[in-house]
Amino acid sequence: MKKLALALAVLALMAPFTPPAFAAPDDTDLGFEAAFYRPVYKTSSFGLVLTGTAIVAAGTFSYFTAGAGAPAAATGVSTVASWVGAGGSYMAGLSTIGGWFGGNAMLGSAILNGISLGTVGGMGSWGALSSGQKALALGAIAATTMDGIAIVSKPQTQQLEWRVVLPVPLDFADDRIRTLLEALSKANREVTAIASEWDVAKAELAPQSPKSKKFLELERTLAAAKARHKAATEQVNDELARVIRLGDSNRTTALMAVIAQNSGRSADFRTLLGRIKLASLERRSYLDYLLAIAALQAGRVTEAERLLRESSQAAKFAIEPPILLAGVVGSRGFASQESKIDEIASNADKDFKSNAYMNSASLVSLHYRIGTMALGANRCERARTAFRKAQAELSTIEKYWSGKDIRNFLDIGEANALHCQGDRPKAHEIFKKVWERTSGRDARELLCMQYSGGCAK
Repeated sequence: MKKLALALAVLALMAPFTPPAFAAPDDTDLGFEAAFYRPVYKTSSFGLVLTGTAIVAAGTFSYFTAGAGAPAAATGVSTVASWVGAGGSYMAGLSTIGGWFGGNAMLGSAILNGISLGTVGGMGSWGALSSGQKALALGAIAATTMDGIAIVSKPQTQQLEWRVVLPVPLDFADDRIRTLLEALSKANREVTAIASEWDVAKAELAPQSPKSKKFLELERTLAAAKARHKAATEQVNDELARVIRLGDSNRTTALMAVIAQNSGRSADFRTLLGRIKLASLERRSYLDYLLAIAALQAGRVTEAERLLRESSQAAKFAIEPPILLAGVVGSRGFASQESKIDEIASNADKDFKSNAYMNSASLVSLHYRIGTMALGANRCERARTAFRKAQAELSTIEKYWSGKDIRNFLDIGEANALHCQGDRPKAHEIFKKVWERTSGRDARELLCMQYSGGCAK
C-alpha cells in the first residue's frame, strides 16, 4: 500500500520525449501511433493507469483543492479513499480520485459512491451490504484504477455516466506547448510530494501543541510550490483559452481537447473536437476514440459504440478502444451481451501490440474489466476465465516487483470467482496467499472487503 501511495507522488505524468523529425505527426494524422509515438528503445510497461501518465492540467492531487471538510462517503468507500491517499488521509485520497477526473474531493466522493451504486444496484448503508456486494463494488473500483474508466450511476436517476481519464497525446504538441505542459507536470509532482510530507508532519503534531520548526519550514516550502503550480496552471489555461477562441491546427486542437477533458471541462472538450477539420484527415483512429467519449457524455451510446468499433478496426493494435467498447456493450447487461464481449476480447488478444505505440493500458486491464462484469452477472466460470487471462498477461517483473497491487487484484478476482462457483476451499487458499504477502492493518482490512468470503472476526 505504501508503494502505491509513493507511486501516486513520484510517477511522471508525461515522459519528456521529442520524437525524431521523421516521426512527428502531421496535421492529417490523428491516429494512435501519431498521438503516442513509441521510440524503438522504449519497452512496454503497465501499471495502475490512474497513477501513471494521465493528468496534466487537472490540478493538484492533494486535499488543498477540496474546500472545508471531507464530503460524505460510505464507510467502505472511505477506506478505499484512505488507501489511495497513502493509507491514512481520507481527504487526500478523495482529492486524488477527484483529481484523476478533473475535480476535487467532492467529485472523488461522488465517483467512488457512483461506481459502487452502479455495481451493486444501490448503496444504502455500506455495512448493510453483503460481503459479495462489497467485493463487487471494490472490484469495479479496482477496474477503474487499471483502465481509467469510471462507469458511474447517478443516485437521483440511476442513469449511467461515463468518465474516462485520458493520457495526454504529448506528441501532438509543438515545442512551445510541450514546454508549458512539462512545466505543469513538474509543478504538479512537486506539490504532490511536498503535500504528502506536510500531511505526515501534521499527523505527528500533538493536539494543541505549537508547530515545530520542521512543520513551519514545510508550510513555507509548500506555499512556494503551490504558487509555482498556480502559475504553471494559469499558463496552460491561457493556452487552452487561446485555442478555444482562435482555433489552431488539428493536432493542437485534439491535444487541448484532452487537456480540457482532464480538467473537468467536458463542454470545451466536445467543442474543440467539433472544430477538427475532418476532410483533411488520412488517419483518425485516436480522434474516433475521443469522439466516442464525447458521444457517451451526451448519452449517444449507439453512436459511441459505432465510433469505438471504427477506431478498433483502424488501429487494431490499440487496447483503449476495445476496453471502453467492452464496458459500453456490457452496460446493457453482461449475460445478454456475452458473445459480443467475447468477440471483442478475442480480437484484442489477437491484435493488441504494445510495441506499436505508448499504450496506457493492456490486456490485463481488458480481461480484469470483463471479469468484474461477469462476476456481477453471476457468470462465475466466465469471470474466473477472465481473471486467469489477466494473470497470464502480467509479466514476471510486474507480478513480483512493480505490479504487486495489480497481482493482488487479479488473485482476489479469481478467489471471488471460485467463491461464486461454490469452491470455497480453493477460494480461501488463494485468499490466504494474498493475505500472507500483504502487510499492514489497513491493507488487510481492505483485502477482507475485496474478498467475497470476508474475514472471520
